Amino acid sequence: RIWRFFCSTRIAVAMIAIVALLVLIGTLRNSSVPPWIGDNIPGTRGIVIRWLQWEVFQSFIFIFMLALLSVGIFIGGMLNRMPGMWATIRNPTIKTTRGFLNGVTPSATVTAGSPPDALIESITASLKKKRYRVFTEKVGADTHIYADKNSLGQLGTYPFHLAMIIILIG
Repeated sequence: RIWRFFCSTRIAVAMIAIVALLVLIGTLRNSSVPPWIGDNIPGTRGIVIRWLQWEVFQSFIFIFMLALLSVGIFIGGMLNRMPGMWATIRNPTIKTTRGFLNGVTPSATVTAGSPPDALIESITASLKKKRYRVFTEKVGADTHIYADKNSLGQLGTYPFHLAMIIILIG
């Protein structure tokens, strides 16, 4: 349950919203807004006085929410994604559906003038020459070719998430 709590996108959005609200309250505390509210809206003077006395950025609730958000980023944003991301990097899905192919824009068109096996070898050799990582999979009479460059680029999410944690700690 704890793991699922920290991996939940809804929980993450709620925590971010709470932190944003606390930052807004803490930032407005040092502006002319609270005195204006206390002077112009009847019955708010007591709330405004408590607001001005509350050190939001040193409060337990603010520090707790930042810590909770940091743990959520670490568990949900980093640890939980690692196995699936690593599996995708090491063993990408080669075979795809016709629906996927209908939804993408072709970047190359090949007219088959040679036997299919020779054409497949030519395509894979050409891609490898351009430093692509190439996988093929034969399914019945069809041959699926998968090629990618910079497969480790998916790991770029980890420095970003780590930077977010460092910012929250700061």
